[in-house]
Amino acid sequence: MYGAHLCSTPYGVASTGPAPAAHEGRRRLISVEQSAEYFRALLDRADGILTILNPDLSWRTSTGRGTVDMGYPQGFSPEGGVFSLLHPDDIEQGFAGLQELVAMGPGATRVGQVRIRAKSGRYVEFEIHGTNLIGLPPINGVAVQAIDVSALRLAETDLWRSEERYRELVEHMMNGVWIIGSDGRTVFANPRMATMLNTPLVDMLERSVYDYVDDEQKNVIAQYLERRQAGVSETYELCLRADDGVPVWVLVSTTPLATDGPFRASASVLTDITELKRVEFELDHARQRAEESSRVKGELLSRVSHEFRTPLNAVMGFAQLLERLVDDQAADYVQRIEKAGTRLLALVDDLIALRSIEASSATSLGPVSLASSTEQVLAKLVPAASHVGVTFLASDVHGVVTADPVRLEQVLTNLLTNAIGTSPVGGVVTISTSVTDGRVRYAVADQGRSLTMAEQARAFEPFADPVVAGRRSSVLLPMIRSAVATMGGATGVECPPTGGSVLWFELPVA
Repeated sequence: MYGAHLCSTPYGVASTGPAPAAHEGRRRLISVEQSAEYFRALLDRADGILTILNPDLSWRTSTGRGTVDMGYPQGFSPEGGVFSLLHPDDIEQGFAGLQELVAMGPGATRVGQVRIRAKSGRYVEFEIHGTNLIGLPPINGVAVQAIDVSALRLAETDLWRSEERYRELVEHMMNGVWIIGSDGRTVFANPRMATMLNTPLVDMLERSVYDYVDDEQKNVIAQYLERRQAGVSETYELCLRADDGVPVWVLVSTTPLATDGPFRASASVLTDITELKRVEFELDHARQRAEESSRVKGELLSRVSHEFRTPLNAVMGFAQLLERLVDDQAADYVQRIEKAGTRLLALVDDLIALRSIEASSATSLGPVSLASSTEQVLAKLVPAASHVGVTFLASDVHGVVTADPVRLEQVLTNLLTNAIGTSPVGGVVTISTSVTDGRVRYAVADQGRSLTMAEQARAFEPFADPVVAGRRSSVLLPMIRSAVATMGGATGVECPPTGGSVLWFELPVA
């Protein structure tokens, strides 16, 4: 038009001569076209689906990536419009929501949720953000952005189901679960906890833990809560008071609840140990009664022993005098009286020894030489054995055991005294030791009458049969078993085919 010279530029064809207005107009037109392509490309690749609906809510267009992700081809246009893709249960709600958005006027927005059918037929849950752009160029329609939230909803559902399962476990636990806030009030309690306190569950909520303890326990509860606020977890026993006033003993395992911040609450699992405590109290009471009974029995034994010894000493003394004053026939009767008196005095000594063992409950265990202990006991018993014609053979005694030296001496004395009493005139009592599996067996064999199997079974029982009592086991052997047991040992009896009896005890090797 003006004979302008034209040249090529990187941005298109531009004039170097007159008519600059036409030149600038063409440059702006090219920029707008390029911008449209640019933004269209961005929208096609953006997450979610951006759909433009006409003012009458009919389908106009949709971005590419979301459409393809749903399995439809790019540029897909549903024959029945956008509502044909919605889940049947969501169509009415979705249409009403968009109509309301249109009625709200330009610039209005709404958010909702719908399920949109994919090409495969599967429905995908979307969060919908609608914007009314009717009358606003260049859109003049309704812009709907759909964001896929199916994975999020699935995760939320899984979380909810997980919480539901844990809540169900807590609700049906056999233990009480009690969550207490920083002010001592109940935040949560399961049905078992309410049952333990005989309180309706709905009434227990918001009530204070202090409502369930006696006044003297309130300071204890306050101290426990202070330790929880300091982050301390612990286990302890506590006596609660149910609504009907009945005491409830519980074992409490508790820990503080906090989420990287200040103390929020104390969570506790409580086990009802009321029955266990009742049994414990009864056992303690029974132990006290047994100790009192043992004390009374000991005092009775001491008094009876003393009362027996005084007249018996007189009888023995007068019998010895009569033996020198009477003829041979009468002397025989006097000797029988003396022998019976001797046995009675020995029985009194046994009762005193039994009282001594029962009164001494403490033991001091340590290494003790069996040879040395046997030698000390024999030094005291040889004269009495010689008087009745019994000798001891103790050439094979060895070993060091873990024992209380005083109790071990009592055991040896009683065991050898029993052997003297059961041996015939001229009999030999053999003492031997052997070591097996870390234990030393100390055996005393006499040549008296062999015990039957029934007698062997009851030999160490208190107040055994009269026949066994003739072997003095009614007092001595039970004393031996009791003393050996306190030192961690065992006792037994055997009757070899050659006759006689072998009584033994075992103690650990030191």
